[in-house]
Amino acid sequence: MTDHRYRCEYRYFTRFGHPKHWWTVIGRDGGVHLHIDDLADVAKDIQRFCGGLEFHWRNPQGDRPPDHDECWLLKGPCWHDGTSLYVEETVVPFWLVAPNDYERMFRFLEKEYDQHIAKKETTDD
Repeated sequence: MTDHRYRCEYRYFTRFGHPKHWWTVIGRDGGVHLHIDDLADVAKDIQRFCGGLEFHWRNPQGDRPPDHDECWLLKGPCWHDGTSLYVEETVVPFWLVAPNDYERMFRFLEKEYDQHIAKKETTDD
């Protein structure tokens, strides 16, 4: 079962005929967004899945201005950073072991939140 400190959501939809999987985990200090796209129909000779993992902070990160004044995920100013290589090398293989186990993915993303969002909040003060 997911942690009560977080609001979690999974969405599945198609865009341009390709399946897309979206997970979001939102907490007090920010949010984590993971998307994995299935490109099998158009990329048969290259990697089938691509995606990204984004971290969104509610509080300033360093001296820079917010990346967005109105973040789509947090509905307010946010500072964000992300990675696609980590998704390709680590997250996609993890997900493919049990692609319908949504609780497992939310637990994984809650750990990512704790390591990147919550940890960063405590180390920047």
